[in-house]
Amino acid sequence: APINTVGTDGEVWLARLGPDEWLVGGPEADADLLQGRIHEALAGLPHSLVDVSHRNVGIDVSGRQAAAVLNAGCPLDLSETAFPPGSATRTLLGKAEIVLIRATAAPLYRVECWRSFSTYVHGFLNEAVFGVEGSAAH
Repeated sequence: APINTVGTDGEVWLARLGPDEWLVGGPEADADLLQGRIHEALAGLPHSLVDVSHRNVGIDVSGRQAAAVLNAGCPLDLSETAFPPGSATRTLLGKAEIVLIRATAAPLYRVECWRSFSTYVHGFLNEAVFGVEGSAAH
């Protein structure tokens, strides 16, 4: 898979963020099963698999104005052409480093950030919603 892309099979998503960096997300209840499947798939290959679920927080931003809400603090062009469905990348939201994921064509983005930044990121997004006139994001 190309760098800065994400694939999904429903509840589980897999984002390629760099040549040797992947971020996997899914239901917490399936974490052990998913980890086992990844180890099995990579058996015999050098790899490191680290559970960062206690470090990260995921926030979904959806609705017809979701991109505008994110662009209140994210410098990326989130147009359909520049950040189409299947995109994932590291970027900034205000002063916080995030991973931004757009897995599907729905107006739904996932913001992954470190738990220590989550209060700031959540507050930033709440303020941005009020700044986007007619916003349906939540």
